This record gives sequence, structure tokens and C-alpha cells, in this order.
Amino acid sequence: MKELNVALIGCGFMGKAHSNAWRSVRLFYPNAAAYPRLKVICGAPGEEMSSDMPTSTAGRKPARIGRLPSLAMTSISSTS
Repeated sequence: MKELNVALIGCGFMGKAHSNAWRSVRLFYPNAAAYPRLKVICGAPGEEMSSDMPTSTAGRKPARIGRLPSLAMTSISSTS
């Protein structure tokens, strides 16, 4: 199955909500042509990362995300 690499900006409450949504896509769309894969997760300086977020790709600076050629999309989450 094809995977689309996604960058998630925001690690707080809304970041957690978006992370859960991206990981749930397979449940709601079992016959999709492609599925998202959280490739990069980053947040503002001092923003605490939720304990259930994958950490292998965490910690990138948001300004550098656009330079990653393997990304299919960027998801920006913010409380307001």
C-alpha cells in the first residue's frame, strides 16, 4: 500500500488530536489508494510533546520542513 509522508507542526493538545486523526485514517478508509505516515513532528520552542506521539522523527525545526523532498503534505495544528 502506498504511503504519503506527513509533517505535523504542533505538539500540544491540537497536535495530539491531529496525530490521532492521521493514525485513524486506515480505520475509516480501509480501501484508500494511499495512507498517511507521520514522518516529521515538531512544535514551538518550549512546547511539550504528548507522550503518545512517535518520537523517532520529532524535534525538527518548522522552517526546515519545507526542504524535505519526501513529504507529501504538512498538517499545521494550533489551539488558536
